[in-house]
Amino acid sequence: MKNRIPKAVQDYQKRFYGAGHNEGAFYGSDFYEVKEAAEKIGGGAATTLYEAIGTALEAGFMIGYRKAQRDCRKRQTKK
Repeated sequence: MKNRIPKAVQDYQKRFYGAGHNEGAFYGSDFYEVKEAAEKIGGGAATTLYEAIGTALEAGFMIGYRKAQRDCRKRQTKK
């Protein structure tokens, strides 16, 4: 499982950077919301960092999951 995260980031950048649309995009406000959610948990800087990472991964997964569901519905209505 080594390099899973760097590979995923590389794949994301290849697919979505400079694509001319905001599909699958993350926004500056997303960073702020992750930071705020992690700070609410408290526990010091190290805990906040790990909470931020966990929150970002969970949110990113759900954003991707919802996009996949929308894409699936779009494909089904085109048939």
